[in-house]
Amino acid sequence: MLELTDAAVSQAIKRTESEGRDTIRVGVTAGGCVGFEYLFEFDDVIDSSDHIHVAMYDATLDDLHYATDSSGTWVGSNLKNIFNAGGMALDIAVSPITDEPGISYFNAHSDDLEYKVYDGSSWSTEVIHFSGSVGRYNSLAYDSQGSAHISYEMNGAAFDDLWYATDATGSWVTEGIYVHPTERTGLDTAITVDVNDDIHIAHRNTVNSGNLYH
Repeated sequence: MLELTDAAVSQAIKRTESEGRDTIRVGVTAGGCVGFEYLFEFDDVIDSSDHIHVAMYDATLDDLHYATDSSGTWVGSNLKNIFNAGGMALDIAVSPITDEPGISYFNAHSDDLEYKVYDGSSWSTEVIHFSGSVGRYNSLAYDSQGSAHISYEMNGAAFDDLWYATDATGSWVTEGIYVHPTERTGLDTAITVDVNDDIHIAHRNTVNSGNLYH
């Protein structure tokens, strides 16, 4: 059972109200009075029922957690141990069709990109990409039909390639978007879908002074 302190809940509500959003992403980083501090970051999705959905990584126990106030009170669950995946491990979005959350995440046990989706009663899990060390810096978005789109990094000794995955065809398809043997271009990815269902990906390219490319 995941418990959020009153102060954390108050801060989350304050941020969602001030920015007019309903979905929140929480991260943990070094700092604060006891060695850790929480980061509240927002995904560009809206729950039509005005409920807050939170995905977070427990840096102490290496667990993936989910919490929501959809029942009127905060309820949380431990979804999976993903080893030392770190703060770049996960993203959360809400499907416009089902109004339920999905979570993309890096499973550091197996170096895989995985995806969990909630159907209203239980979570199901799919391994999306398992060849190589893949899944860090992932970002998740849904199109108007409820298809999932994920941008992420493939890691190597001398490269960080930008990759993309979608289940729009009914099964998962992965594609290397920016692949180079000696460049690091798949860092800090962020994906969004516009009103025409076109896909846009921003990512950091250290070769060109860390600029973002779409």
